[in-house]
Amino acid sequence: MPGQTEKGQRLFNLRGDKGRYLSWLMVIMAVAAAALILLEPFFGGGGNATPPPPARPEEGAGLGYQGQLASELERILESIEGAGQVEVFLYFDSGPKHLYAEDEVVEERQIVERDSQGGTRETTETRRENKIVTVDKDGERQALVVESTMPQLAGVLVVAEGAVHPETRALLARAVQTALSLPAHKVMVVPRKGGG
Repeated sequence: MPGQTEKGQRLFNLRGDKGRYLSWLMVIMAVAAAALILLEPFFGGGGNATPPPPARPEEGAGLGYQGQLASELERILESIEGAGQVEVFLYFDSGPKHLYAEDEVVEERQIVERDSQGGTRETTETRRENKIVTVDKDGERQALVVESTMPQLAGVLVVAEGAVHPETRALLARAVQTALSLPAHKVMVVPRKGGG
């Protein structure tokens, strides 16, 4: 007969095993609750999945910084004797990087369970929640930027009318290398079409 052993005893004695059954059920529920708490950030529960747009820490950040740098370099290079009209193209490894201020909330709860046989079990549940700090700027909520890192310059292309002359081309290349602290292999100066 199902549910009995060879000696005729029932496999589950509900009256005697009830306390053990409830203990195991509570352990399983505690493990499931802990798993849900730990996995909550991966399923988008609570908090923002994407931070709000960053507050501009200063003028000239991001793409403005790149455009400002190119304009400044063009102005300087055009002032060099024989350079003529100059266009500068800057290549960056990546965009600017921002470190946002975060508010961390940690909740810790201790559970002490006692079973019918006098044993105790202590469980500690920890829940962490990180939220990006926002500030109100001009009626708009923006993420608070703690630190901004400008992108790394990967290379420079200079197109100049006077680059048809080797001396001017070399002078422009050295000027870019010096102004931006770049090695020679990251700077290229070429003549403008119809220049010279």
